[in-house]
Amino acid sequence: MRPNPEIQGTLDCLCGLYAITNAYKLALNTEDSEADIFRFILAKISSKKVVHYIEFGMTIHEVLKVLKKTAKSFGLDYETVICDRVGRFRKLSIVQSPLIVGVEDNNNLWGGGHWTVIRKITPKKIKVQDSSLRISEVSRRKFPEFDMDEIIRVYKP
Repeated sequence: MRPNPEIQGTLDCLCGLYAITNAYKLALNTEDSEADIFRFILAKISSKKVVHYIEFGMTIHEVLKVLKKTAKSFGLDYETVICDRVGRFRKLSIVQSPLIVGVEDNNNLWGGGHWTVIRKITPKKIKVQDSSLRISEVSRRKFPEFDMDEIIRVYKP
């Protein structure tokens, strides 16, 4: 019996860097290639850090460090957004700029902890910019729990 091939992206933990790339692309509203944005971000990070991110993923502090090193080069700024559990959807009902969100994925949409980008919230759906498994929208009922301290808004000042 022939083994199934691994889905591309499941062997690395680069979702944090992909989320930053996607957030920049959305905030800039540009036709620039994601690859160019991604390469620029990689050039600003030490190769030792990149290897660490591939193996272990990124914490909120590591995502913020990369944003600090790269956002201004794109003419962007960022801020952390604190939400309480009860009001999370009321407070995030209008998304005017992309949100980088850390999720604990108990529904196994992404296979565990994951960084993604919310681009729009509607009354029934949360629309994401995420290449993982080609997911573009998730029912609000099924959207994984946010890590309440892991929401970052990326915007043009």
